Parts: sequence; C-alpha cells; structure tokens
Amino acid sequence: MTLSISEVAALSGLRVSAIRYYEQQCLVHSLGRRSGMRFFDGSVLATLATIEVGKAAGLSLTEIRSVFSSAAIGERPSWRRVARMKNREIAREMKRLERRRELLARLATCACPTLDHCGRAFIAARSDVRRMRRHCGDRVLGQLP
Repeated sequence: MTLSISEVAALSGLRVSAIRYYEQQCLVHSLGRRSGMRFFDGSVLATLATIEVGKAAGLSLTEIRSVFSSAAIGERPSWRRVARMKNREIAREMKRLERRRELLARLATCACPTLDHCGRAFIAARSDVRRMRRHCGDRVLGQLP
C-alpha cells in the first residue's frame, strides 16, 4: 500500500514536519515524489511506531538509529543493547539527582549566618566531613554521605 505523507501523518498521529525530519535523519525512507508530494510504503507506519516507542523510553534519535542500523548490517534488530546502555545512564543520573536532592534538603535547613560562611563550609566538606559538622552543626546537616 502506498501512502502520501499527509496520509502517513493522519494514520500515525505525527505532524508532516516530524515525518520529514525523520526522513532527513535517515530513520524512514520515502518511495519518492509524485506531483511534488512524498509517498511512503505502508510499512512506514510500523517504523514510525517503533521510533515513538524509543522516544517514549527516553532514547535519542541517534540511539534509535543504531537499533535500526543493526538490522541493516544483517543483525537481528533488538532494543537490548541500547536499553541496557540507557538503563546504566539513567542509574548514574538518578544517583546525581539524589545527591542534588540531599544537598537542597540541607540548604533548606541551613543555619549559616552568611552565604560566604555556607560556601566555606561546603568547600571544607569536600575534604573533611567532620569539619563541616563542627562548622554548621549536626542538627542542621543531618547525616552526610
């Protein structure tokens, strides 16, 4: 079945500009143009749905392209490799976010008399947690990691 880009947009729920962009990024391929309109094979709908699954999982278009590329070189296409890689990346980001959340919680209860005082305490904490406790007090800081 051959579909115009407008029909693909209507059936996929995507904007025409998104489909054009995916074509520029070599994620989908048109059959060519007739009367100035792009046409696609009906299988493009499954490809677009696959792209949307990857995006919903937080994958970049480059990462999605790598999944498609594995099929192009004869491998069985699979999310496994990129999903494992993305899971490790998310775990690292979650650790960074947790450290930020803990710091913000400490800042929300900071009793330092000035910002400079607090800044000096933070710098000291990088090398000596005990100094920060003496500087600002355990009741303010809670347990430092």
